[in-house]
Amino acid sequence: MRFFQNILLLLCLLALCKSDPSRIHLKFHCNPQVGTWCGTLIVYEHDVFSEHDIMATDSFCETSDTKELFYEFSPGGDGSPGYEWSYLLSHNCSSHGHNHCLHPKGTANVPVEGLSIAELEAEVFESGYKAKTLPLYVDPTVPPIRNLGDFCQQVTSCAVDRLLSILNVDKNRFQFLGTTCLMIAAKFEEVFPPEIREFSIITDNTYEVDEILQMEKFILAQLDFDVALPTAAWFAASFGKRMKFNERMTKTMRYMVDLSLLDVHFLRYRPSDIAAAAACFANVQWGKEAWPKEMIEDTGIDTDDFVDALKDLHHMYITAPTSEYKSIFNKYCETDEMNVALFSHQSTNSLFSTIPVQ
Repeated sequence: MRFFQNILLLLCLLALCKSDPSRIHLKFHCNPQVGTWCGTLIVYEHDVFSEHDIMATDSFCETSDTKELFYEFSPGGDGSPGYEWSYLLSHNCSSHGHNHCLHPKGTANVPVEGLSIAELEAEVFESGYKAKTLPLYVDPTVPPIRNLGDFCQQVTSCAVDRLLSILNVDKNRFQFLGTTCLMIAAKFEEVFPPEIREFSIITDNTYEVDEILQMEKFILAQLDFDVALPTAAWFAASFGKRMKFNERMTKTMRYMVDLSLLDVHFLRYRPSDIAAAAACFANVQWGKEAWPKEMIEDTGIDTDDFVDALKDLHHMYITAPTSEYKSIFNKYCETDEMNVALFSHQSTNSLFSTIPVQ
């Protein structure tokens, strides 16, 4: 009896390890009046209960109105009866050349057994999310004010977190609190902060200028006017400078730091550990030494100190494309941010195999 059980187990394992190839045909249509348009594409197999399997990353520029791409993969079985193919496309097929990030709502489902063909087609002109991000505490349905710096967003987040730890804020007042914290951070971090009336506008004039000024007095009193606390962005900028990061590595590190704002669980980590984890991720992503010995000596931070934060950041990076909150992901899909959100990630095993942990 045990012999037959072992045979059955072996057959199950073989079914999981082997699979027939799956062919994918992608076709993207742009407006002919655009002329030359470019894109960066990620093709992945959607997994509901584990990490998505990124199978290909391509960049292209096209002079015609249609771009076709063909792939053949044998990703291996994961126990499910079919593959769920999808993609992310960052492109500038738009009337003004603005970058958009297109992520289809559904997947192309094909069976695992036998040679399968998945067809994915989309009209990409002006399609996808345009990365006009707001700080996290502003209603995204309201037109944004001009771009503010990374430090401003981090100071805003830090102030909101501190206030929520001492105040019981009603949900319908949360935007009021966040908008005022954003104004305080802008005054502190920006050389030319927006006018106060702009902060009223981004709340769709729900709160008048006088109300925001009154809230500012209250918040500063609660914080004892102590606004300049070190943030993860501040530490990250320092670490990147010490390790002589290039522009792409710096943007990758900033992306990871910004992703930490989306999950309340990152409050258990020190800002310096979040920044070190983000810098370490950028190093590994671009083929550098994960956390050089010189950084341990200069900062006193060892890999053991931030390995848990790194695991959580890695998970945020993997799930960002399918997260409910895509503002940060969409921002870093843009060509201005060098598309760092679209590059294939390291697998969990390969990432941590490069990091010495005691």
